[in-house]
Amino acid sequence: MEINNKLRDKCHEIACNLGWHKEAHSKGECGMFVIIELSDAVKANLNDRHANKKGFCEFKPDYSFEFRYNAYIQNTVEENLADAIIRCLDLAAVWSVDIKNLDRYIHPFYQVTPYFDPTFPEFIEDVITEFSKKYFSGEKRANNLIISILSYSKENDIDILWYLEQRIAYNERMAQFLNK
Repeated sequence: MEINNKLRDKCHEIACNLGWHKEAHSKGECGMFVIIELSDAVKANLNDRHANKKGFCEFKPDYSFEFRYNAYIQNTVEENLADAIIRCLDLAAVWSVDIKNLDRYIHPFYQVTPYFDPTFPEFIEDVITEFSKKYFSGEKRANNLIISILSYSKENDIDILWYLEQRIAYNERMAQFLNK
């Protein structure tokens, strides 16, 4: 899975199908949706809620995707980080931001200050602080947030692109259910 304009548009379409854009939201409100997902990731971390990819993949295949998703992925750090990327991509569509193939720009997080090993809440605080800087363009804010999550995930052995793929699949199923 590549993070690019095609994925941005897909995330926005799913968000519309889920009813996120029935009412117009300001840029500030859309930005807060991203921050809420990041805050939920901190809450999941404080409650030691981490996804179980192996359990999801190996659990009885005759059980539905939704059952396995709810049992092994929902309300976890990984799901909320994936949700933050999805909300950011949706916001990028609202802002008409060009999303390049960002997965190519993954870098060690805090490579400039190797002496600083942030806790997860400190990492999220830094991401939110950077994302909230109004003097950055929408493109820079969206791209930096996504690159930061990708980089942090790589450093911490979180297969965030897999979780992103599962969350998008879950959202697509929910949209189909709601639009029947």
